[in-house]
Amino acid sequence: MIQAKLFQDPEGDFYGYSVSGHAGFDEEGFDIICSAVSVLAINTANALEKLLHLDLVTDMKDGYLNVVIPSVKNGNRNKEAQLLLETFRLGLESIIEGYGSGYMVLSIDQN
Repeated sequence: MIQAKLFQDPEGDFYGYSVSGHAGFDEEGFDIICSAVSVLAINTANALEKLLHLDLVTDMKDGYLNVVIPSVKNGNRNKEAQLLLETFRLGLESIIEGYGSGYMVLSIDQN
């Protein structure tokens, strides 16, 4: 099962996310849920970095990606980053709606 988590500060701003695990929908290389989540997660990180020019702290291994925007975590609000992270959240929620909650869990980690 995929564990997806969005990191949210006390003011309600998202400042990062993590995704880990495998959906188990199909065999490796054919799992469309894993593929969709991977595309969303990597594309969001790329957009934050390349389009918004934000410095990110990332950690990526097989089946794991963690992304943090230190400036937002430290209180520097960024509307564009919020839009991208909300879009990421909506994409994950759409996958859960379409395929059920047996393949992925999405949570909000409020710090």
